[in-house]
Amino acid sequence: MYKNKYNMAWTKLFEFISNNQKDEAFALYRLISSHMKDQALATKIKGDIYLFFEDQNTALDYYLKSKEIYNLQENYNQVDAIKICIEDLKLKKL
Repeated sequence: MYKNKYNMAWTKLFEFISNNQKDEAFALYRLISSHMKDQALATKIKGDIYLFFEDQNTALDYYLKSKEIYNLQENYNQVDAIKICIEDLKLKKL
């Protein structure tokens, strides 16, 4: 039952994002992320949402925070993946 509600929440979040409903998307994101165990992933997803809504500077801030958390966890594969996102975002800003 819990897993089904969790999946429905992610689907609804995607719907809000797809329909450019920024306030609703972030409200639901806050609810979902409060139940996530992986705070680095939650932080990266928040950056992804900001990037979708074309707030590149804020997205970059959250990607950097996510990278720091993964680095502290010594999860270097994720650090490398986030670095690629950051570099790609910096190139797009030029």
